[in-house]
Amino acid sequence: MGLEPTRIAPADFKSAASATSATPASNRCYFTPLMKGFQIVYTVKLFGLNRNGGIIRADKSGDKQMVYDWQMSYNLDSDKYYPLQMGLMSSSITNTSQRKMLVTKVVLKFDWMRTRYYYKDCNIEIAAGAKVNLPTVLFKVTLEASTGTHLYKAGVVYKLLTESGWEDKGLGYVAHGRHVMLTEAPKRDFEVFVSHSNSPEDAQLLEKTIQSFNRCGITTYVAERSPQPGYPLWQKIEAAIRRADAILILWTEKGSQSGDIREEIGIAIGAKRTKRIIPLVQSDLSTRGSVIGLEHIPLDIDNPLEALSIAISRAIEWADKKEQGKPKIEWVAGAIPPKPPP
Repeated sequence: MGLEPTRIAPADFKSAASATSATPASNRCYFTPLMKGFQIVYTVKLFGLNRNGGIIRADKSGDKQMVYDWQMSYNLDSDKYYPLQMGLMSSSITNTSQRKMLVTKVVLKFDWMRTRYYYKDCNIEIAAGAKVNLPTVLFKVTLEASTGTHLYKAGVVYKLLTESGWEDKGLGYVAHGRHVMLTEAPKRDFEVFVSHSNSPEDAQLLEKTIQSFNRCGITTYVAERSPQPGYPLWQKIEAAIRRADAILILWTEKGSQSGDIREEIGIAIGAKRTKRIIPLVQSDLSTRGSVIGLEHIPLDIDNPLEALSIAISRAIEWADKKEQGKPKIEWVAGAIPPKPPP
């Protein structure tokens, strides 16, 4: 949570600042004066939610200034990622305060995460002026992250030692973040047949499903988007199911009423593809018919990205195994490569 920069008249500063003395520290507002021409612009920050890891102190002249308890250096293991890719953040911290510091959590936050963040619990005491390496934070790029440049910040949850014990300072982030690039994943040799209803109510889910799989490098097959004029429809569908590396079932309210989906499940079972069927079942629906007995992924129809992430991760795992199983061809230096087939 943060507050926008607010203009406060200089005459009001003392009364505003003194009024906070009776307010609990966790809810107290502090004011940092920033000179702008002949005006003083006071930036309001909520103490306890200050993302910079700093506190406000006054020098002998009474001027307010930002003093940081720590400085942090951090890096990701790459400058470019794609959806559902795993990554690591390494970091170190220097205790710039005059007191011993206790770090209890290392935090990583990307701009698409809203109130959430990745973290690693720890229990590291740091002497005043000392620098230590912090535990590595593991993260996974989520489907909600769009392609392009994104901001990320590192932070810590920490305490400072006082005469009465450890003073909880809460969560603080570095003052300025860094940027990372997100791209679409490289294409994989893997195709997923999508079994779905043709109801307009499921159109948005279908579109999000196709986009999410494609962004992760997985090709999707949707019968009506692969026209073959003059070819018998169900022969085309059966051939696509038998050819597909996996079958995704969108078992929604309308999907559970679709005879086409039940027919496609039957074809997949007949083709002995049950080990590669991934049913996404709407949370408030029960399975029946051919879906009974198949392990499924609960689907929140209003927020399907979590279910899609699980399904795509499974498909990526199978795609990687398929790639590993391919024969490796090594060319001998000076050998003439074979001619391509006509």
